[in-house]
Amino acid sequence: MMEMDVGDNELQASEMNKFILRLPCEYHAHLTEISRLNRRSMNSEITLLVERHLSDIMTRGLQSPVESLGLHPAMPQSAGKLIEKLQALSLEKKKALLALLG
Repeated sequence: MMEMDVGDNELQASEMNKFILRLPCEYHAHLTEISRLNRRSMNSEITLLVERHLSDIMTRGLQSPVESLGLHPAMPQSAGKLIEKLQALSLEKKKALLALLG
């Protein structure tokens, strides 16, 4: 299962997408309680849930997250897989890879 590295919490705003998520009231209350118990922000809790779901999809051998959402990117499948692998890296590993690539 894909877990967040401590360094992932330090992503800069330019590396993150911002959007509004509408949730039923009971989900909001439940997430608030879970976040409090886990000492994480609601954003971190939601991110972790999404990461676990996407990891579960991949582990069970189902379609890639892009395919399972019905998205058809205009790039070759190999490029899409590369992007998925890059996105799964921790911030520390992303920085190391960028430094290596120069």
